[in-house]
Amino acid sequence: MLAFAPRVRRFIGYDAVESFIAIARRRAAEIGLANVKLVLTNSSPAHNGGVARIPVTDHTLDLIISRRGPTNWIADARRACRPGARLIQLNPLPGSEPAWNGELPQALRMAQNPANPGRPDLAAEIEAALAAAGLRLESGQVFDVPEVFREPEDLYQYLTFMRFEADTPSWDAARPHLDGLLARHGPIDVRQRRYLWTAVVD
Repeated sequence: MLAFAPRVRRFIGYDAVESFIAIARRRAAEIGLANVKLVLTNSSPAHNGGVARIPVTDHTLDLIISRRGPTNWIADARRACRPGARLIQLNPLPGSEPAWNGELPQALRMAQNPANPGRPDLAAEIEAALAAAGLRLESGQVFDVPEVFREPEDLYQYLTFMRFEADTPSWDAARPHLDGLLARHGPIDVRQRRYLWTAVVD
């Protein structure tokens, strides 16, 4: 929002998490973004009578950017977009568990769920969703890059991001474990695998 809203006539953002919308509204107000509309909603069919629904009127959008979010909105993109509109999404891909993860206390470990390994067939899933919506993939690229942590504070923020406070050890409790990890391994890198794709509404 902060990057794009100053460059466009109108910016519409939505999320299903109330606190995310509250933060975005506060940030928009702080810098005086008058062309921003932020909506608390879920576009999935389960929340819209069985039909995916982007919270805009017909043929409103020229660009959709989705980062890390679900793909349910693709089904409604043709209705929501003007001809020539571009769709861009950056999706996380599953990766392997870092070797050092088991050295941390359970409350600090990166979540690994063998029963839910992520979405290994994400590219095919997206192409199928686009085809069902009468759209086609324009480009798709996989990125696999390391995010390097040299300071225990930065690694703590990464490992505890989006966790419930009650389940998260305090910085004081976590610091000895993270100091030890960095002392044994040096800078810690976490592989960030992403799928970036684009499509155009004809």
